[in-house]
Amino acid sequence: MNDKLIQLAERRQRLIQLAAQQRGILAQNIEPLRKPFSIADRGLEIMRYFRQNPLLMAGTTALLGIIRPLRYTKWFHAGWVAFKLARNVRRWLAQK
Repeated sequence: MNDKLIQLAERRQRLIQLAAQQRGILAQNIEPLRKPFSIADRGLEIMRYFRQNPLLMAGTTALLGIIRPLRYTKWFHAGWVAFKLARNVRRWLAQK
């Protein structure tokens, strides 16, 4: 009986090590998907928020219809490029 307990303990240790190794491999394989999934999750949160607040959704739609965003896309693009540039410079300075 004692030999059987020793064999079970050894098998348990091997299985624990195998599970840890598999968790490490899984974490490495999932890492490239972390950012796209977080973006999709954020989009779902925004959709849920708008679904819970239908007046806000209607107001946003009306506002977009009034200001005609196509007119302002060049300004939005320039602002976005400036924001990304400032963020990259800030990160670069933080590394130094």
